[in-house]
Amino acid sequence: MKLLNHEDATSLCLINFNDERCLAIGTTIINDEDETPKCGRIILYQYKNQQLQFLAEKEITGPPHGMVDYHGKLIVAVGNTVDFFV
Repeated sequence: MKLLNHEDATSLCLINFNDERCLAIGTTIINDEDETPKCGRIILYQYKNQQLQFLAEKEITGPPHGMVDYHGKLIVAVGNTVDFFV
């Protein structure tokens, strides 16, 4: 996995989507001119046959401070809000 320039992985979560084991990675994109990060990404990989396979990514409007699996849904603390991702 390769991150973008000025991007750091800031949170991780193992999650089961439809009985498939996945790894969600939350990243923060840091611009030198901003005091606080303004955006990031959630990147989702499937763990199958002892390998990670890219599934999807979603841009988000703040840094992902934490993530948790909740009944097969991903709950993410983004900035000062909490969002659900399916």
